[in-house]
Amino acid sequence: MRVRQVQQTNHSQAENVPEHKSGQFSRSGLPPVWDALVRVAFYILFTISYLGALTHSYLRLGDNAATGMSTTLFSTGLVILLLLILTVFFVGVHLRQRFWAGVRRHAFLGAAVLFILAACFQVLLILKVHPGIGWDVDAIHMAVIDPQDPDLETYFSMYPNNVLILLLQHKLADWFQTQSWLFFDLLTLVLVDLSVWLNVAVIGILKPQLTAVALALQSLFLLVFPYIMVPYTDAWVLPLVSLYLLGYCLVKQPRFMVPVRGLGLILFGFGSVATYYMKPSAIIPLIAIGMNEAWRLLRRLIKQRGRFPLRRLGAAALTGLAIGVAFALPAKLLGQAVNQQSYIEVDPDLAIPAVHYLSMGVSGTGGYNAADALKMAELQTVEERVQYSLETWKQRLQDKGVLGYLSFLLQKQVSNTADGSLAWLKEGSFMQGVEEPTYGGLTGLLQSFLYLYGNHVQDFRFAAQLFWVFLLSLIFWACKERDFWIQTLRLSLLGGFLFLLLFEGGRSRYMIQFLPVLLLLAVLSAPASFRQLRSIWVAVKPDSGWSGRRSESEPPAVSPKPDPPLSD
Repeated sequence: MRVRQVQQTNHSQAENVPEHKSGQFSRSGLPPVWDALVRVAFYILFTISYLGALTHSYLRLGDNAATGMSTTLFSTGLVILLLLILTVFFVGVHLRQRFWAGVRRHAFLGAAVLFILAACFQVLLILKVHPGIGWDVDAIHMAVIDPQDPDLETYFSMYPNNVLILLLQHKLADWFQTQSWLFFDLLTLVLVDLSVWLNVAVIGILKPQLTAVALALQSLFLLVFPYIMVPYTDAWVLPLVSLYLLGYCLVKQPRFMVPVRGLGLILFGFGSVATYYMKPSAIIPLIAIGMNEAWRLLRRLIKQRGRFPLRRLGAAALTGLAIGVAFALPAKLLGQAVNQQSYIEVDPDLAIPAVHYLSMGVSGTGGYNAADALKMAELQTVEERVQYSLETWKQRLQDKGVLGYLSFLLQKQVSNTADGSLAWLKEGSFMQGVEEPTYGGLTGLLQSFLYLYGNHVQDFRFAAQLFWVFLLSLIFWACKERDFWIQTLRLSLLGGFLFLLLFEGGRSRYMIQFLPVLLLLAVLSAPASFRQLRSIWVAVKPDSGWSGRRSESEPPAVSPKPDPPLSD
């Protein structure tokens, strides 16, 4: 039995070797033209985002004319501390060697401790600061309290995509007998942290040597992610996106036994369907997966050259049936739960058409347009809304012209992705009646970092922007990497960029739904980025200590293991 498993594994690996010599497929296992197109298109838009983040006003120390606020000694001290650490790290060769030796021995333990500290900080933050949130979040919260309100019935009729989160919050509030903001904030915290661990599991499967890096990087990110106090679909969809990415990862591993891959298929199907009902645009990575898998299937067809053994046809049929069931069953269950619910009355004739968001996407800075939203409420039929939005969209495009529209897209890409605070405090009536700290002590201190008129809000923005630049840097400098998983994640982000350019965007809050993809891509890209930056450092300063013989205590300059074979 063991021999048979090894033979099957070897056969699978032989099938999955990219065909370099034939020139038909690239190192990623994708057609060279498609591989190059994804890479070039991604880096065109990502470079705009990266430069926008590097030059963002939030990175300015002292008075900031763009925001009318100023950083304090907190940001200055943070910069001095980082510069001191970098100086000691690069100058002290022996200290650097001892540091890497310690990292190699206790990497995951250190990352776990960092996560625990970050989680404790999150809990402290929520216990001390849990204000009522305005805009759509408030509508959902009020519907949990009073679903019979006619205005709320109209709201959910116009925006039925928020029905699932309403039903979940209602059920959880009923179970725990509380409707407080504190309760829903704690739930959001749990969901965000669950997404972190699902992402760590993905890295643990794909690149086990980067597991500690994944946990440490995301733990640092949690420190500058205050959206745990915003119980909305942006954060609640994160574990679902991470879940279907994990399921896909399990399915693609030929070394796993059939029951494990079957579990992965279940997670893949359920996570994808639940993501669609929670936040439809968050399935864009699923579309990217489907596109790349289509190219992989094309490769299989080319390799078979028209010869299809009966055994393979049977296996393909069973695989297709399993995929269909994995998606159809949760789609039916969740569809019934949402479409046949009786908790709040929803009129499908009032639903906002997709073209409305397309029209808003070219108005102003490409973000929310109150006049358009009001017009949608005034028009009585779906046909009228579609017609109005379509005509408005065409007129706005015509007014901009070709060059004007390209310039608009350039600026919109920056607005969509460059803000490391993820547009914190940029929604209308973000917090209900709260704009400045109202308490003293620790509560007041935490509020001063997160409230609109807090003394340290610019310090928070500075710290968040600093980390955002670091995160984007890990991706930017790995431009030479082209394996299948990195290319799939790049295509996922590219799809997200294009979606936000075409539809409603204008602020980086919409990037939250793509955080699992962004964080996974940053972790997988980190080794290549550090190699690239190291080579640049050596070229600029050959006597830096990096160019000599590498100590055994330091991390390897080249990935120690080749990428695992891909499964079809």
